[in-house]
Amino acid sequence: MASVEFDDFCFYCPIAPAVHPEAGEVDEAARRWAREMGIGTGTRQERSDYGQMVCRWAPDGDRELLDVATRHAYVTFALDDLLFDSGPICRSPDRVSLLVGRLIRSLVSPEAEPLPSGFARLDRAVAAQRACSAEIRAKCRPDTVRRWIDSMVEWYVGALTVVAHRQMGKVLGFRDYLNLGHMDRAIRYCVVVIQIAEGTVLPNAELETPLVRAVTEAAYLLVTVDSDLYSYKKEALEGTLEMNVVSALMQEGHSAGYAARKAFELRNTVMAVFMQLIRQAREDASAELLRYLGQLEHLVRGNLDWGLRAPRYDVQGNAVPFRVVTAPQPDPLVSSALPEIAWWWELVA
Repeated sequence: MASVEFDDFCFYCPIAPAVHPEAGEVDEAARRWAREMGIGTGTRQERSDYGQMVCRWAPDGDRELLDVATRHAYVTFALDDLLFDSGPICRSPDRVSLLVGRLIRSLVSPEAEPLPSGFARLDRAVAAQRACSAEIRAKCRPDTVRRWIDSMVEWYVGALTVVAHRQMGKVLGFRDYLNLGHMDRAIRYCVVVIQIAEGTVLPNAELETPLVRAVTEAAYLLVTVDSDLYSYKKEALEGTLEMNVVSALMQEGHSAGYAARKAFELRNTVMAVFMQLIRQAREDASAELLRYLGQLEHLVRGNLDWGLRAPRYDVQGNAVPFRVVTAPQPDPLVSSALPEIAWWWELVA
C-alpha cells in the first residue's frame, strides 16, 4: 500500500449538518429486515449504520418511505460487497455480467424468478432486491421508479467496468475517473434515494437545464471524491484501488501523498463552485427546484458526516482522520482546466 498521511487535510463544507429525528429507529428496523432477508450477516454489514446515512441524506423524509429507502440501501451495500468489491466472482467480469443481467431483470420485473447464481449469499441479495423493487413500485410515483431503475443500471455499468479492470490488473486514469467514478459509486442512485424517502421528484424540464445539470454533477463529484478519500486506506489494504481518486491521480505520475493533496484541493474548489451555482439556481426557482437543491446539499453534507464515523471505512479499528471546516472558502472563480468539468465555471455569474 502506498503511504498517505491525511492528518492535516480538511474538507471545506459550509452546509449545516442535519439528520432525521428517528434515525436510530429507522436503522434498527432496516437492520432487522436485512437479517431476516439473510443479507445482514458479515462483519461489515453487522457494523454498518446505513439508516443513519439515509437519514442524513434525507432529514425531511417520511418515516414509511425512509424505511423503504433504507432497506434498499442495505441491499445495495450487500451487493457491492458480495459482487463488485469482493466476494467469490469479483474478478470475473463474465460471471458478474450475467448476475448484472439478472439484477436488472429484478428491477424491471420483480415478479420474474431469476436463475440461481450458485452462491447462496448472492441469491439472497437478488431476492432482497426483488422485494425492494416490488415495494418501491407500490409506494413511489412511476417517474421515481423509472429514475431509480436508471440509476441502478448506471451503477451496474460503472461497477462492471471496475471489475473488468481488476481482472486485467489495471487502474483507471484520472480523466476516465471523472467520467466513471460517480457511476461506480452509485451517486445518481443516492439522489434518487432521497427522492424516494421524501416523496419528491423534480420534473425533467427543470432537471435538464444546464445550470441544474452542473449543480447536480458537482454534487456527484463531491460525494465521489469524499467517499474515495474516506475509503482509500481500506481499499489499498484490500487491493481494490481500480477506481479511487488517489490511485487515478497516481496514474498521472504523481506520488500518493501529492495525489491525495491534489484530490483535496480539487474537491474544495468544486465545493466552492457548487455553492455558487446553487445560489444562482435558487434565484426565481420553483418550489420543486428549491427542494431538489436542498436535497443535493443534504447529500453532500450527510455523506461527509456519516463517513467520518462509519465503521465501513475503519482501518484496523481506526476511524478516518479527517475534519470538516466552514472556512476559508476557495475562490469559486478559479476555473478548472479539466475539460470534463470546466464548463461548470462557464455558468458562474
